[in-house]
Amino acid sequence: MTVVQVDPVETPATPDYVSGWDGIRALAVVAVIIFHFWPDAAPGGFLGVTTFLVLAGALAVLRIGREVDRTAGFAWRDYAVGRIRRLIPALLLYLMAVLVWTWWRHPEVYDAIARDVAAAALYLTPWREMVGSASYETAFDTTPAPALHTWSLGVEELAWILTGLAVALSGRVRAAATVTLVVGVVGYLVWFGEADLYYSPARLLEFGIGAVVGLVLLRRTPPVPTMATLAATGVFVWACAAWSVDQVYGGRLLVAAGLSAVMVMGAVQGPVDQPQDPGRQHGQTDPPDDGQGQPGGTGHQSAGQDDRGDGDQDRRDEDDEPDGASDPGSALPSTGRLRFRHRNVHR
Repeated sequence: MTVVQVDPVETPATPDYVSGWDGIRALAVVAVIIFHFWPDAAPGGFLGVTTFLVLAGALAVLRIGREVDRTAGFAWRDYAVGRIRRLIPALLLYLMAVLVWTWWRHPEVYDAIARDVAAAALYLTPWREMVGSASYETAFDTTPAPALHTWSLGVEELAWILTGLAVALSGRVRAAATVTLVVGVVGYLVWFGEADLYYSPARLLEFGIGAVVGLVLLRRTPPVPTMATLAATGVFVWACAAWSVDQVYGGRLLVAAGLSAVMVMGAVQGPVDQPQDPGRQHGQTDPPDDGQGQPGGTGHQSAGQDDRGDGDQDRRDEDDEPDGASDPGSALPSTGRLRFRHRNVHR
């Protein structure tokens, strides 16, 4: 396995678990569900997908930053395999259920649905829809389209692939934001004002906005006033109730992405600037040496730290800042100040 050395950055960490992000996900899910079942009530409920793309971009950068902090490198293959293991099983189960249901209840459209399923399994639904004749607002009017909902997975998977490759090739975490922003801007120049914009690589711009949010969160907790977060949420809800699909082929998707970015940053409450050594909190003057913890760390981090070797131990001894705990199962950096121990960051 090839591990690419990545330029480090000193980062105050975002908390492991941001409960506000669960609320944002719930808002996005409800908006999309209402859009599909009661479109007159929320003709703009599809904007929930924009919120998911922004949050996914932030999580992608935070995950890469956490790995770089833990290993001073980035293993793109592990990054890609992790995405496959997370998404493919559930996606394949859904697509198999779609095929069985279509064969049983709608055999007359089985061939067409089977082609949709094949495209979805390869994350090619956006491209298939772009070469088709129906726009998103009319795609459900003619024949059943149970695999059409996977178009957003195709866009998101393309974004994750590009971010991983960009970091692996450049050695810079910020490349994850740069590549998606560039591809998204080019997409808007190509498909601006056209119905195909809805499925196009232009949607990577929303992911890129989220990646910028992730870069900000890697370095600091942004001072987003509570009123600003509430205002952004209120305007987003209004947009879900007032906008329609045919109104967003210009710049309104970017407005929704900006509102989502404010909500994502605003959900992170309180800066984590001066963490305390857990050992000192309990009256200890020396870090524990039994393999169960490090200054500023937790027991579940010990296995990863033991593998770093004597050289890394010397660097930790020279460092006055405590390390943050990293859980391989977590999508976010942990509480406390994370500190890279090699080179200075290239911003």
